[in-house]
Amino acid sequence: PVLVRSVPPAFTPAANQLQYGGTVVVSAIVLADGSVSHLRVLKPIGLGLDEQALVAVSRYQFKPALADGKPIAFQLDINVKFVPETLPPASAVTID
Repeated sequence: PVLVRSVPPAFTPAANQLQYGGTVVVSAIVLADGSVSHLRVLKPIGLGLDEQALVAVSRYQFKPALADGKPIAFQLDINVKFVPETLPPASAVTID
């Protein structure tokens, strides 16, 4: 699958106040229509950021994987990075 549209994750007030960040790893299935389903957190970081990662990833849109030229569902892990605003910005999304 190829990421077509991502949504930046929202910081929770607690994480923002503490300048707390990290990477939440989310498992997802990209369906044949490019939407995302079956989300679950594989690596949590807490302070409500896990839930915010799930909300963001649920709104992603992909160009689906193909098998024999036809779109298929595909499981992947998505790294959602949370970087406090006072730290230098980094890419919010990487896909393994």
